Amino acid sequence: MEKDNEKKTVKIDGAQRLAVLIDEDKKRQDQKVSDIGERKNMKTYNTTGTCSRAINYEVVDGVVTKCEFVGGCPGNTQGVARLVVGRKVEDVIATLKGIQCRNGTSCPDQLARALEIAS
Repeated sequence: MEKDNEKKTVKIDGAQRLAVLIDEDKKRQDQKVSDIGERKNMKTYNTTGTCSRAINYEVVDGVVTKCEFVGGCPGNTQGVARLVVGRKVEDVIATLKGIQCRNGTSCPDQLARALEIAS
C-alpha cells in the first residue's frame, strides 16, 4: 500500500479494496445492530437466496413490533416491514409464506420463515 501524504489518498490493489469494502460493510452492520439498542426481544435472521442480507425483527406477545430488512430493494423491503408491524405473527406468516421472487424465495418469504423458526 502506497500513501500520498500531500493528497491524503491511498493507492491499493483489488484484493485490498475488497478487504476495505468488507470491513466498511461490517462497520455499518455493527452500527445498525448497535442502533437497535437494548431491545430484549430483537432477533436477526440471516436471509438466503434474496437481495436482502438479514432481517432484524422483534415480536412481543405474538405481535411483530419491529421489522427492518438489511439490504434488498429499499422501497419493497420498507413497505413490507411497515405493513407487518402491529400484526400477529401467525397472520404475517400466512400472508407472506411462499411468495416467490427468485431462487424459490423472496424477502417476504424469508420474513415468514424467520417468524416460523422463532415461534
